[in-house]
Amino acid sequence: MKKLSAIVMVLAFASVAFADAPIYSGAAVTFEPLDAVSGLRAGVIYSNMTGAAYSVSAEATGGVVSADDYDSISTAGATTQIEQFRFVGGADVAGGVIFFTFFDSASNLLDSFGFLTNQAGYGTYTITLNTPVTVADAGTVQMWGNNGYFPSYPITVGTWFLTPDAPTVGTTTDWPGYAGGDPPVPLNHNFEMTEVPEPATLALLGLGALALIRRR
Repeated sequence: MKKLSAIVMVLAFASVAFADAPIYSGAAVTFEPLDAVSGLRAGVIYSNMTGAAYSVSAEATGGVVSADDYDSISTAGATTQIEQFRFVGGADVAGGVIFFTFFDSASNLLDSFGFLTNQAGYGTYTITLNTPVTVADAGTVQMWGNNGYFPSYPITVGTWFLTPDAPTVGTTTDWPGYAGGDPPVPLNHNFEMTEVPEPATLALLGLGALALIRRR
């Protein structure tokens, strides 16, 4: 019952989460072929992107698609800000709206964002967040397809791919218990979060750039 209660609490926040969520498009959203699921970026705090896609989870009429919990390598019990989010999946329409909402381990809503799909079909999406999104060190991320909440965009069937492989950065507890195969194995969602660099890191990058300019 504990897991079911958490799901209900997440669903209750839907309209609140979307009210002020930015919707990204254009250069902020890139799409790669489905087989391009590899490579870690600097600053990654959670990643389950190196495993092969196994199966999909979708909601035929829009609305909530799927959710997964995670535990990043950030400070336990804290929140951090991310500047990039990658996942494997897609939508049934180009120009559809997909949202991701973020909750802490007690199912409190932290932040959300949306983006426009640039084509129908499945692949690796990379969303660069011009306004950083706040996420918990250990929490839940949930995917939604537009179910009519935004009438100017089409109803969107969102799809989020799963993998039997464990994360390469961070951990997961396989909530809410997706499984596949015979015998069944736990399935985790393909996604990755990259945090905003600390000021000290940005300063070091700036010094490095200056050194390169002087060498030239």
